Amino acid sequence: QLSALLLAATLALPATAADEETLTEIVNVLREEGLIDEDEHAELAAKAMKKDAKRAWTDRVKLWADFRARLEHFEFDQDVYGRSTGTRYQDRTRARYRGRINMSGEVASRATVYFRLASGGADPRSTNQTLGRGNDFDTDDIRFDLAYATLTPFPDGELPGVEGGYLGIDVGKVKNPFIWKALGSDSLLWDGDITPEGASLRVKGKAGPVALFANGGVYILDENTASKDPKLAAGQLGGEVDLADNVTFGARGTVYHFFSLDDAFYARAALNGGPGGTGGNLIDGVGARNLSIQVAETSAFLELGMSELFPVLIFGSYANNFSARNSLIFPTEDRQDDAWATGIFVGDKKQLVKLGFAWFHIEANAFPSMFLDSDILDGTPNREGFLASVERQLFDGVTVKFTGFSSKRIEGGLAHVNSGPAADRLRGQADMIFKF
Repeated sequence: QLSALLLAATLALPATAADEETLTEIVNVLREEGLIDEDEHAELAAKAMKKDAKRAWTDRVKLWADFRARLEHFEFDQDVYGRSTGTRYQDRTRARYRGRINMSGEVASRATVYFRLASGGADPRSTNQTLGRGNDFDTDDIRFDLAYATLTPFPDGELPGVEGGYLGIDVGKVKNPFIWKALGSDSLLWDGDITPEGASLRVKGKAGPVALFANGGVYILDENTASKDPKLAAGQLGGEVDLADNVTFGARGTVYHFFSLDDAFYARAALNGGPGGTGGNLIDGVGARNLSIQVAETSAFLELGMSELFPVLIFGSYANNFSARNSLIFPTEDRQDDAWATGIFVGDKKQLVKLGFAWFHIEANAFPSMFLDSDILDGTPNREGFLASVERQLFDGVTVKFTGFSSKRIEGGLAHVNSGPAADRLRGQADMIFKF
């Protein structure tokens, strides 16, 4: 029958075609046009309602999660700061976990909402929970780690006429759009757990062997009722090109503009204030005289995939704080405005094993200290050191990873009293990661 064929075709419509009209509404149109009678309408409407209800949950709402168990050990050398004060930094071992639950809900083809709940406390650079941190098995915290809406002028964000094209605007507590997974280890300036608060613009597309992307955003660092809110504006351009079979080169450039900054911001950056802060910037050297900070960063990678068992990824990053100045409080201290990293990853964790090695060098005023990666150099500038890792996927959804870090201070003296203590250390992590 015609009605049966119409219903079959209607129910087979993809989700994107039925975003603006539900199947029930389509069945009503069929009746209004005289294509089905009242009895057929009643039958088809009942089936359409069930289909709509099913799609409302199974097709529009998605859930996924991950859990990481970690054993971590620290060994400290007794640096000059500890010896001068009689302080001895004790070696320690701790067990930690991280749990995260993600949810996305498709409101329409042009609007999606995302939430993520994560373990941990107020520290923006860590969602880890340390076992035994509280007394007598007290309960642990869980907080919103992400809460944002993605809006786009095109269905599913797909740019018309552009291969792999996408355009979307994220608003809320968003993912950091400036971290580039293709780089292998994009940890020079940002801790991967930080989720900015504001609005991001993401655009990408391909043309033959070339893939390009652009990211931008404006974010609020501290809502202030007494004066202007300290903010961050940033823009990024980058891309990848296939130079030959199994050979890919990629590069990107980013500019960060911190503005309307206040004394409290510089105090947190220098003096270890606020949740998760470690300090280490020179309070009058990182950019305080202009009440703004401008940092430019560039990164590149070369990926060689000729061997399936041993693909090779070589990467490098460099950043400079153009706002850094010679310190007036400590006249012997210069700008100390550079940061750089380089490294290599070899192997595939699914096929055999993935090995990694990287070196990081972050001078005292290279970037605001509260955003630096909290694992590699303990989130503190005026330090340098290396990372070495071994990673293996045991089976789908389960991975083990061993990571070692070594760090030491770059500059000594009274000016760096907030970055010196416990700088010389070895740090090891053994992780088991579950994704489902």
